[in-house]
Amino acid sequence: KIHKMEEDDLQYIKRRKVVNFGALDKEGVPERGEMSEENVMVSSEYMELEKEIIPSDKQEMMEEFERRKRVRAITVSTNDSEVKKDLRSLGEPICLFGEGPADRRTRLRELLGKLGPDILQRKKAQLTETVEEESKDENTTWYHEGPNSLKIAREWLA
Repeated sequence: KIHKMEEDDLQYIKRRKVVNFGALDKEGVPERGEMSEENVMVSSEYMELEKEIIPSDKQEMMEEFERRKRVRAITVSTNDSEVKKDLRSLGEPICLFGEGPADRRTRLRELLGKLGPDILQRKKAQLTETVEEESKDENTTWYHEGPNSLKIAREWLA
């Protein structure tokens, strides 16, 4: 009777890999006492490594990756009205054709990446300074010289 073996009946044995270092016989390996220090050469000279020269196209690509990394790190408000207000303060259109809130946030984030993340704080500080200057102008009393007919009309009323 011939017994057919099925794949489930097979057992695979994993063979260990043996790695031998140095000589296999004892004659080829010198003992510690036999080694002489004369054979060991120590150098005190060092060679300077040249800086790795990166081609300009790869350099531009690396700069683009770094810029994208900085842009992803910029935090932008999720409130759509705040995003519109920030876009308006930067002098950009608040909505482009077919643009949704997520697209606006991405556009604002890209703008902040190009102009710098602190541009909004600088614009707000500049805006508060101009508002303060305008309020000072409103509170001051000013006079101007009117025509002679105005003077005659006011004297007649008084």
